[in-house]
Amino acid sequence: MKKGISYLIEASLKPKNRTSLFYGSWEYCARFYLPEAPALRGLDHRHIDHTIWLRQEWQKRSINYGGSWYSRSHVITENMIQSLHDICDFLSADQTPRKIVLCSDHIYIYANDLGLIARLARTGITDLLEIHRAFLSGTPGTVVLKNPKHKLRTYFKNQRLESGIAESVRRFLINQDDIRMSPSLACWTQQKWQMIQNHYFLDHDHDSVIMMLQMINSNIIRKTLDIEAAK
Repeated sequence: MKKGISYLIEASLKPKNRTSLFYGSWEYCARFYLPEAPALRGLDHRHIDHTIWLRQEWQKRSINYGGSWYSRSHVITENMIQSLHDICDFLSADQTPRKIVLCSDHIYIYANDLGLIARLARTGITDLLEIHRAFLSGTPGTVVLKNPKHKLRTYFKNQRLESGIAESVRRFLINQDDIRMSPSLACWTQQKWQMIQNHYFLDHDHDSVIMMLQMINSNIIRKTLDIEAAK
């Protein structure tokens, strides 16, 4: 079974055309399914328990006040909470160099060692959904896509937005028909979160999109890159 998992991971690797490694350092990116993944921030058991308590309180208020508070569609179970603690123990014990990104019900592991990804998948605590390997090509400072639909990619700065500004950004993005949002950004537009992360991006064709976002918040844009088609 262990050999089978390692084999399946290598067999399911998807090359991803890029002009640099993931975050400039990592060859592999694996996405795992893990409900309430943001509770893992800091890999601290007390933080997990406190975050889950807050989420459960929000869900209660959502029911009590007719849905005026946002809650996810799933009920937080004891098994979900235990999985968070088990993943916390695993990642705390395994010190293989990596970068962890948490978004909604997913955990992204960036690493140069496939062994870390295989060991995490082997635990059975979380489901491996996909794994990519950076394939370096194209001009540095650009984004390389197999079948690009847009000319530009814009990344956001990591920051906590005021609630009114966050809502204005969400409304603007949702009402744009000619952009493509990254999955994490699209997820963000459906939540009430005020934190916006630096891996969120949108693909677009015109600078007017950037100008409008900067009118809402002058410090919201991190960088904009040209998009190239893979050769």
